Amino acid sequence: MATPGASPFGAPVDERVRELAPGKYEAYILAQTWVFQPNEVRIPAGSEITFYLTSKDVQHGFNLEGTNINMQILPGQVSTLTATFNEPGERFFICHEYCGVGHQTMYGRLVVE
Repeated sequence: MATPGASPFGAPVDERVRELAPGKYEAYILAQTWVFQPNEVRIPAGSEITFYLTSKDVQHGFNLEGTNINMQILPGQVSTLTATFNEPGERFFICHEYCGVGHQTMYGRLVVE
């Protein structure tokens, strides 16, 4: 369990997606070369989720396929966006800002169940 008052980005990866209330979630995603942590987010269909993203090292991007979610992730800043996902399915998120030699391997997925 994370220490009270500590940054949610420092919490164990499996504690960074939280249910705040029925149908309301938040996800704290840390980007660093060449991975998103966590790299899988699962929520029930019909849920609202707020994404909080930051970078540990260089500029990254966050683009969620099939949506208009497209964010820039900068070190020392937190990018925030809230969306609702009504349809079940899998959507991949990718880094769309070149972040170095392993950039093409930087992706994750949102699973709406």
